[in-house]
Amino acid sequence: MRKLDPEGAGDYIDALFRAAWAMSGSRQIAEDLVQETYVKVLSRPRLLRRDDDLGYLVKALRNTWYSHLRKERVRREVTDLSERVDFAERMLAKQKDAAQLAPPR
Repeated sequence: MRKLDPEGAGDYIDALFRAAWAMSGSRQIAEDLVQETYVKVLSRPRLLRRDDDLGYLVKALRNTWYSHLRKERVRREVTDLSERVDFAERMLAKQKDAAQLAPPR
């Protein structure tokens, strides 16, 4: 077991960026993913079992990507739900307006 060298971890930024871009299909998201990965990994000392720093960082990047996808799914579900609520409120308002405009029977 050995510690991940924070100074040496910066050597893999280009490789991680290319991997993140391939995962996400977006340059901007790739930049954010790499930055978030480095923040998480370098926030505390990491112990590695092998001499494969890049492999460790790619796994951390993949986990960051999965977290991003989960957050996006939840955000979309909340947005979809709020859009449905807005639609239902508009329909109720139209029904109330129509009931008020209808001649009495």
